[in-house]
Amino acid sequence: MKKKILFTLLSILLPLGIRAQEAHWQCDEHDFQYDKTIYVSLELEDQRITDLSNYDIAAFCGNECRGFVDVKKNEILDTPSGQVAILRVRTNNLSASEIITFKVYDKTEEEEINVANTKITFSDETAVGSGSSPFKLDITIRYTPGDTNDDGEIDLTDASLVFRYYTEFDEDIEAMTEAGLVYNIQAADVNGDGEIDLTDASLIFRYYTEFDEDVDAMNEAGLTVLIPSK
Repeated sequence: MKKKILFTLLSILLPLGIRAQEAHWQCDEHDFQYDKTIYVSLELEDQRITDLSNYDIAAFCGNECRGFVDVKKNEILDTPSGQVAILRVRTNNLSASEIITFKVYDKTEEEEINVANTKITFSDETAVGSGSSPFKLDITIRYTPGDTNDDGEIDLTDASLVFRYYTEFDEDIEAMTEAGLVYNIQAADVNGDGEIDLTDASLIFRYYTEFDEDVDAMNEAGLTVLIPSK
């Protein structure tokens, strides 16, 4: 009788445990033809994060998830320097030279972190990094796509900064900073194509003026927009 009760409890609790381990992002590997392995470590304030159990790590092309670290598949390596995540990034077109960016989800803070100043070009299937020398993702600097001056708002000032940068109205970013303009270059690439141009300024303008109903509607219309939904 006790064995039967124990088996019943396990049959209830085990599925709950499996669901609890689901990653914050999902990507169907069967939708893609090619994949590239990236060995990843995390850093915070110049310190290696040795235990990755509190973080989900994913790769993106635009706003499409192209791979995530799946702990259920044992995609974590234990090394003398700390844990290393095995991130498999996927594509269907090796010749497209797609720009891959990264996000990290902090499970304790329940916060999505856009990894600043870190991207790769998916041009072949060669692995990036290794267990002993991983590709570092620094989650110290955080930003919101579209908020180019880091003031917590996405508005016409941000669109103006992108326009000024693209048209070289100011000599360079250093000159803009010296003039008192805060400029986050990573946040300016609103569509994640690796370029900062008038398209990015236009997308910020459309978002602020609500020319489109919302970000989801913009994406459904074929516009890649990394700005968070309101």
